Amino acid sequence: MQAFDGRHNRQQDVAQRHRDALATCARVLLSADDLSQVDEALSALLAATDATSIFIEVNVDDPEVGPCSTMVREISTSGVDVNTANWSMVPWAQMPESHGPLSRGEPYAFLVSELDPIEQALYSNLDARSELDVPFIVGGEWIGLIGLSDDHTERAWRTDEIGLMTAAAQMLEAFWQRKKSNEAAVILAERSEVALRYQRALIASSRALLTVSDEEEALALVLQAMTATTNVDYGFVERNEEHAGIGLCSRTIIECDRTGPDYDGDEYWELVPWSKMPDSYARLSRGEPFAFSIGDLGPVERELYANAPYPAQSEINLPIFVDGAWEGLVGFAAASSVRRWTSEEIDLIATIADLIGAHWARRKAQDRLAELIRAKDTFLASVSHELRTPLTVIVGLASELKEHDDRFDPETTREFIDVIARQSVDLADIVDDLLVAARLDGEIHVLPSRIDLGIEVTAVVTALDMDAAHVTGGAVAWADSSRVRQIVRNLLTNARRYGGPNVRVELSSLQDRAIVRVIDDGVGVSDTMVDKLFLPYQSGRAELTQPDAIGLGLSISKALATRMGGDLRYTSEDDRTVFSLALPRSAPRT
Repeated sequence: MQAFDGRHNRQQDVAQRHRDALATCARVLLSADDLSQVDEALSALLAATDATSIFIEVNVDDPEVGPCSTMVREISTSGVDVNTANWSMVPWAQMPESHGPLSRGEPYAFLVSELDPIEQALYSNLDARSELDVPFIVGGEWIGLIGLSDDHTERAWRTDEIGLMTAAAQMLEAFWQRKKSNEAAVILAERSEVALRYQRALIASSRALLTVSDEEEALALVLQAMTATTNVDYGFVERNEEHAGIGLCSRTIIECDRTGPDYDGDEYWELVPWSKMPDSYARLSRGEPFAFSIGDLGPVERELYANAPYPAQSEINLPIFVDGAWEGLVGFAAASSVRRWTSEEIDLIATIADLIGAHWARRKAQDRLAELIRAKDTFLASVSHELRTPLTVIVGLASELKEHDDRFDPETTREFIDVIARQSVDLADIVDDLLVAARLDGEIHVLPSRIDLGIEVTAVVTALDMDAAHVTGGAVAWADSSRVRQIVRNLLTNARRYGGPNVRVELSSLQDRAIVRVIDDGVGVSDTMVDKLFLPYQSGRAELTQPDAIGLGLSISKALATRMGGDLRYTSEDDRTVFSLALPRSAPRT
């Protein structure tokens, strides 16, 4: 009876210790926010079980070895063990006996001496002789375990001890769930703050690019907003330029550090050939972002950065495209650290690159619109001038003949009529050019046949009263007679208006082409005009006191030549201006 009472008292004492331990666990685990705050609960559990140590392990997925268990908290009878390195990143593949029941959510009690040799070897540097592990699971995911270890005896863990640790594991699950929720809330708050900063930077950048008229100032405001948002040392915008003898280069338009924009620029980076930056060129020209540390670059580009007066340690560049063409880049750099860029940061900078590209496209469209407005004004003035000259002559002479015909002898009357006829032809030619120009983007009808170019050219020379223009050679072409005359008329008119006094026309054949070369000894076409020569509304001044000619002749002539299967080109040969019209010699095969 006395023995029974002793056992009963001991059982009551153990039960009370367990209840006190669980009460402490409930109080601590239901209010704690961090693992460092759970030591009181672990100490209470350890005291209630008479084990040597108590610990918490969590599962970690290692990219090289797979799922592992690592100890994050341990308390022994000697106190808190802050050195948990003895059980860090231990692969579960080496603990198959423990992994089975624990991964199924079951407690696992074992003697170290009875473990599989592979698993037993893990305990060779530890004093543990028996252990009890209880898993805790959150949202269906096995998070880790809470365990007891006894270094003194190979003990069999009692049912009440397993129940105690199972209840503690359930409280740990609630703690862990709350911990995950708090961490998620913190991450969400941080992301919201980051998103808000990004949004502010985008708004500031958009406002600058839309409202600030000075481009450097607008880009400087963009870089200032972005350097503050991404916490980098400096940012820059560069634009591609083609240079003779150097090739494609990148020119720095503006750069900005944390103190503000540098409008003077860094001479070292002001203009750099892309041949010196092959790694960057390869990525950016394909439309890809390029984030790098200087050590990652190839030898050519790494040397460029190493010799810079203010070298950076890492950089990110995003390409800028305008109308599908790669025009430049926007970049940011860290001067003293290797920066790792998040996907959100890359997306933000890519959006900034798109905004700058849209800004450049809008500026380009505005410049083009202004050019078109100027061209329209010039065109109207030129048309008025071109039409007024023959109309003035026609109206004046016709009025004289009508009102004073009795004053003129027959020869003078015939001369007046001849002048009226020639001016009427000139007027008709101008109208013909205008009609063709109106259809340049549409369908221009040609009716080709076999023609003698000598006859056609001579007819134009006679009509223009340019008997001094020498016609040599001969050729036969498959072309539209009226369109060929229109082209030759425009070329001879240009030669008379802009060329020298000596004009000649050479006719020849070369393989399957008939060639008409109109040559004069004038000053030729300026270098700035060569690329624009065959564009509409481009002309040189005949006299500084007069408006330009309409500037449609060469563009129309080029279009007509192409429509007939030929071509029209300009060259300068021995200080002479040469326009070469090539036409098919025979009808195309069907």
